[in-house]
Amino acid sequence: MVGFIPEEIKYLSSLESLDVQNNHLAGHIPKGLGELDELKYLSLDGNNFSGTIPDVFENLNHLERAYLNFNDFNGSMPPSLCTLREDGSLADLWSDCGGYPITCTCCTVCCDMVAECDEMPSQIEGQS
Repeated sequence: MVGFIPEEIKYLSSLESLDVQNNHLAGHIPKGLGELDELKYLSLDGNNFSGTIPDVFENLNHLERAYLNFNDFNGSMPPSLCTLREDGSLADLWSDCGGYPITCTCCTVCCDMVAECDEMPSQIEGQS
């Protein structure tokens, strides 16, 4: 698959799983993704997404797994994703924080440019 995720994705209000891993998708993550409040599984890994990850995830209280690794993101993990980790709903959060310019204090796994991923020690009190 080639292209981008359109802003109109927000109209898929009952969507529970979005898995577009290992395609040739590019561009930014649309802010409308934050309106998919039934989303449980988000897999954007292995694409060419770029820019910063938008801070739009605060209403995704059902999100259990988010895979954002192996892209070209930069900046910091948005506070809304870290809050979901702290609240305990988001069990897995993978990112390119092991060598890429992503700063993430709440990721469960950090990946690097040579396709290696390492589990991070829990940054959240009470979890191991």
